[in-house]
Amino acid sequence: MAFFGSTDGQINDPFKPQLQHSFMKGLRFDTEVEYLDEQGQWRLLCPDVNDVPAYVAAQIRASLLERVHMLLNSNQPAVPETMQQWQLWLEDAAQYYQAQALNSPLPALAAPLLKGLSSDGVIVVQLALPKDGKRWMLVTGVECEHSASDLPKLRSLLVLDPQEPAVWACGHNARVTFLIQSQIDSAALQHKLCIYRSLDGGYLACRVRRIVVIQARL
Repeated sequence: MAFFGSTDGQINDPFKPQLQHSFMKGLRFDTEVEYLDEQGQWRLLCPDVNDVPAYVAAQIRASLLERVHMLLNSNQPAVPETMQQWQLWLEDAAQYYQAQALNSPLPALAAPLLKGLSSDGVIVVQLALPKDGKRWMLVTGVECEHSASDLPKLRSLLVLDPQEPAVWACGHNARVTFLIQSQIDSAALQHKLCIYRSLDGGYLACRVRRIVVIQARL
């Protein structure tokens, strides 16, 4: 998992909260976004997959990350909705994986997301966007506030949105930022108001409907 801390040119105060980007294991983006496949080879994550039907994405011999990414890019209406549907898709694609929904309140969400990113699993999020309706995106990283005296606090999801172009030398093309008042709200994350921001400066109010972590069966 890659870490990117924010600095202002000054010596970091260990007691001052720092924003840090943490990306999924096996991902690099010094040029185009690439991932480390099961054979130990680096492969492009964002090829042109518009003509690849979803059933092919579920059947080809590829990593779980590539299968999920192709599914999100090729046919959004075919993306599973419920945990049962996700599990049925996984049984066709890779029987040794399982899907789990994250239902924790925002203050407790950083830890399972960081754990999921550091594993060999994949995280996806479904947003409810104005006009566009529901849309699934691949979570490639998170932005968290870290301090010496407290647990990490989730600020944003860093995502690859299939409807936005890939960005050169960047591991995400959009972010989903949580409002500050949500940090002290103990209610479940689902349906909380968030801000979707593309990297070209556009932004929309949205709501998180589901966050799904797909990991190997124990």
